[in-house]
Amino acid sequence: MKNYVVLFTIILFNFCNAQNYKIYYKLSYKKDSTDSKLSTKNMVLEINKNKSFFYSPSDLQTGSRETSAAVNTEITYDGEPFEYILTVKNNSSKEISKTTSIGMNTYEIKDTPILNWKIENEKKKIGTYNCQKATLSFSGRQWEAWFSTEVAINNGPYIFSGLPGLIIKINETKNNFDFELTGLEKMKPEQKNFSWNSRSIKTTKKQLQKLKLDYYSDPFKEIRAGEGMMITRGDSGEPVQANLKESVKQEQEKLKKENNPLELVDLVKYP
Repeated sequence: MKNYVVLFTIILFNFCNAQNYKIYYKLSYKKDSTDSKLSTKNMVLEINKNKSFFYSPSDLQTGSRETSAAVNTEITYDGEPFEYILTVKNNSSKEISKTTSIGMNTYEIKDTPILNWKIENEKKKIGTYNCQKATLSFSGRQWEAWFSTEVAINNGPYIFSGLPGLIIKINETKNNFDFELTGLEKMKPEQKNFSWNSRSIKTTKKQLQKLKLDYYSDPFKEIRAGEGMMITRGDSGEPVQANLKESVKQEQEKLKKENNPLELVDLVKYP
């Protein structure tokens, strides 16, 4: 009988993971680890047969073209620098692609993280879902996750996956980051077309650190080179050209203050 149960579970997971889902999470996070105030952002996890995509709709400008076969989605980036604005998981190889923005360029790194989950005995109900606790030490932070086998999808927000059910909630134990499920729906097949991502520059984590330090040293290098103009708003709301020297100082102060990455290996040691 035990073998039948295991076989049924495997079949159920394969069936569910072959479906197309759109899963919504609310992210609460501290831009600065010393903050008492939490910022919030709505996040989306889209799962299809081969891949899953995790991103914030507020960071991406989206336009859709629907055909009889699928929806072709054109997506451009319009968010904060240095965040992983798109995380793509390969469902079979478990390879993860992460894209970030620095200056006027986007960069892509690939990784295959090892997630050594410890499933605990503790259980509780979150919303309508019966959940079980799992813990994880990953990239310098400790995490507590609550998953539900009632949703047979072994996936979750960001890089988190591999539990025997959907991650309903996961939080960093020092309360710097918290993801919580807000909705789930089936969706029609889509062909994702992240137009800027096809032009992303392939790099490594080590090279990415250098690029961030280079950006800190001269945040508006492209503008100095005549590749753009920085515009701000005057007292009456009219657009005016910004004071570049003052803008550099403000940007550097912001980068130093909001230096609280989800993965501590991404922490930048600014001068």
